[in-house]
Amino acid sequence: MSTVETTSPTPRPAGVPVIDPNAIFSLETARQTLGLPENTLRREARLRRLRVSKRSGRIWITGRWLLEWLESGEVRTRPRRVRPEPAA
Repeated sequence: MSTVETTSPTPRPAGVPVIDPNAIFSLETARQTLGLPENTLRREARLRRLRVSKRSGRIWITGRWLLEWLESGEVRTRPRRVRPEPAA
């Protein structure tokens, strides 16, 4: 009789949200998932930085849109300028 070794997925650290691109979030569940203040996602939607859909009087966000919003806020570092040495 042979034994089959099963491997479990790598456990993620507690408190790290995983956003499925196919998931559907209300504003409240998205806010709670990301641990954001109450007005953040409404403001981002109003400023058109976060894509949302409105159906049946409620605002919905797909996981893909949340990921795009997070990725579009990437902070890129600028190359450091080298200061010329003072003339001696």
